Amino acid sequence: MFKIDDDVIAFPKNIVDYAISLEAQNKTVVYDGFRSYNQFFSRKKGKWAIPYEVYRNKTVPPYNLGFAVLFSQEAINAIYRASFHVPRVYGTPRQRFPVEDVFTGICAKYAGIKPRRNRQFLINVRQLRHRSKVNQCAILSVLAIHGLRDYKLDIYHHESEDLRRKNLCPDPPDMF
Repeated sequence: MFKIDDDVIAFPKNIVDYAISLEAQNKTVVYDGFRSYNQFFSRKKGKWAIPYEVYRNKTVPPYNLGFAVLFSQEAINAIYRASFHVPRVYGTPRQRFPVEDVFTGICAKYAGIKPRRNRQFLINVRQLRHRSKVNQCAILSVLAIHGLRDYKLDIYHHESEDLRRKNLCPDPPDMF
């Protein structure tokens, strides 16, 4: 399953190719995305605040940011099952946890699943901003880019495909 937010552009062909490569490597438990290492969070009011009453620990386990996440069926099943136990273990009310990607990470930790950092998930287009051939080729292996509101990405993608057709790009996975 590939979960994305509404401000994300995903590249279906790349996602399918990547999923096939994971299957070929016999990876059965997959929780891939842009992993958060900033495990501290705000207790104040706001969109991403987590009040003390909801979660008593001072830090959260590593988790993949929710803008785009790739899950295997086994990971989804394990995280779902863990979601019934996590509230008792952490004192976390399941029905009102305010930040879904953090809650997913907490459930994944309970299930023994580690989030994997995948460099094919980009937090913003600035990671591809340089107009060198290398960066134009890099977009050919991107799975998802967050926060795009720029029509230039489509132009950029077509230019990259043109480089691919002309055999000017190395294999895309080598770009990351």
